[in-house]
Amino acid sequence: TLLLDTGIRAQECCLAWDDVRPNYIIVNGKTGERDVPIHEKTSHLLQSLKAQSNHNHYVFQGKRGPLTSQGIYKVIRRICHQANMDGRRSSPQTFRHTFGTEYAASGSCDPKSLQDI
Repeated sequence: TLLLDTGIRAQECCLAWDDVRPNYIIVNGKTGERDVPIHEKTSHLLQSLKAQSNHNHYVFQGKRGPLTSQGIYKVIRRICHQANMDGRRSSPQTFRHTFGTEYAASGSCDPKSLQDI
């Protein structure tokens, strides 16, 4: 949900809970730090995840720290396998592309805003 809702890159998923706000997340990407808006549903899902997080510092915690971009790829591959979608190409970039396509098709697309995301 977070990838599809925001269009963030895999390496930007290494969020600390301090980066999560009610209506947006603070992302440190290859273009620097930026605020990325999130939908209310995503905000509620993140709040629910935080309540179950056992006071972890990171939103997506791996065995030895924050989930890495490689870990994100593995999670997506595992989900695709469980959904019998093994032959389909799916990656964090697929979600980013879908986000951009849907945002542009929404009619309220400001090209500069899309570029900034």
